Amino acid sequence: MRFFKTLYLKIGIHTAAPGTLLFAIHHRLYALYCTIAKPAGMRSMPRETIEAARHLEDILHRSDPKVRIDLLRSDSLGGEPARLFDDRLEEGFWGKFVRPGPVVDVGYKGAGSTPVFRDAIGLDLDTPGYDGKHMPFPDGSIGSIHASHVLEHISDYGFFLRECFRVLAERGTLMIFVPLMDVYERRATPPSAWNDDHKRFYTASRLLFEIESTVPRPLYRVIHVRERFRFSDLSMPVDIHADGPYEIECVLEKLEPDRVY
Repeated sequence: MRFFKTLYLKIGIHTAAPGTLLFAIHHRLYALYCTIAKPAGMRSMPRETIEAARHLEDILHRSDPKVRIDLLRSDSLGGEPARLFDDRLEEGFWGKFVRPGPVVDVGYKGAGSTPVFRDAIGLDLDTPGYDGKHMPFPDGSIGSIHASHVLEHISDYGFFLRECFRVLAERGTLMIFVPLMDVYERRATPPSAWNDDHKRFYTASRLLFEIESTVPRPLYRVIHVRERFRFSDLSMPVDIHADGPYEIECVLEKLEPDRVY
């Protein structure tokens, strides 16, 4: 038991890149570790939860970092990601900003949804190996991250943003979607009239300030920012929920050293 635990922790998922022998070894040790060693926190986990953890490693192990996933809408997509999915597909948004390699959808269960794409990896608070802060992926292993209406719920947004850039591959993208304050909240500061878990309200400039003030500048560049809203919602009475859409979309790209932009 100690043997598997020691080897698993010694290698560590953050040191093993997909497609390498080290990653394959780590993948096998992970399965043995879950089955035999049963680390603290997994002892009470149902079998299907442990299988989900293995499935997560399987997806990463099989993913080709040079191939982009099919941009197929997941079968039970819900909430805000569903509202504009087809529009973004028609406009070429997904084709332009989803990069080769695995795609992770963070916080996808907020509206009882499935991950944005059929082949995307869903990451939420009940995902095995995820403690709500440290993503269970190796450095530079992810092609794109989709984070829809997640950032406004996170207290330590700086850690979250930096963690996204840790796991993104060079030229990988972080696609952020947050409510547009002027249309959704229609007030300057929390609390929100519509969601009491909203920690902050956003305009495009506020969002960019959070990114600029917490993510080291050599890591990223901003490649897309857009406000999407219905004009009539700007003058909607504050006690009536906006019809929508009512969000800011922002895409960041992880920089590739020595490249001229």
